[in-house]
Amino acid sequence: MNIHELRQLAVWYVEHYSQIQSLYRQLIQPIQHNASQPNRQPLETELESLIGYLRAKQFQELSLQQISLLDNLKASTFIGAQGANFIEQNIRITNYDPQNALSKLNEAASTLSSANEQFIAYQ
Repeated sequence: MNIHELRQLAVWYVEHYSQIQSLYRQLIQPIQHNASQPNRQPLETELESLIGYLRAKQFQELSLQQISLLDNLKASTFIGAQGANFIEQNIRITNYDPQNALSKLNEAASTLSSANEQFIAYQ
């Protein structure tokens, strides 16, 4: 990958990160509540918003090397269709355990934040 492609990836990622992070945080809030409180909060609206946004984010504008770099940063697991599948797997498909879901979502948010910091530093 050349410098121009790396810069394009950094700009693309940083541009989309704030919305992705916001949607992850919105989903984490009711799950965090559900993990610590006996009365459960609904999370379907937040869940649908995040999954819809992730599914809409396609990687067509990225080269294979750029996608490979996202893979190396472990960020690709939590964005795009793969990210939507990750969310569905941990909240809808498996037996929903708020504590486990919270742990996995916090790990995802941390990984995405770390990648964002690296792209900002590069820029």
